[in-house]
Amino acid sequence: MTSAHGSRDWRGDVAIDCARTALRLGAKEVTLVYRRTREEMPASAEMVREAADEGVKFVFLASPVSVSDRDNGQLTLTCVRMELGEPDASGRRGRWKSRAASSLWATTRS
Repeated sequence: MTSAHGSRDWRGDVAIDCARTALRLGAKEVTLVYRRTREEMPASAEMVREAADEGVKFVFLASPVSVSDRDNGQLTLTCVRMELGEPDASGRRGRWKSRAASSLWATTRS
């Protein structure tokens, strides 16, 4: 890993596996960002619970829009907040950007 912190924008159990693995490989902090709520997340409840128990942090209703590299060696992940819409024909709730982008965190590269 190139950072002491990690983030992933993948979905489902694979995202959970990656986050847990990053912690096990030495990341000091790992945060999963997901554009819907926990209820809409395709990962199994058991996997999410185990990941949280291991220290993985979750940010729901957010979607990454950029990663910026600052002169001081920090990386900043900027996300927009999302809101859920009405369910579509499949029953899955839609989502849309709702608020201005905001930086969630900065990390120093190692």
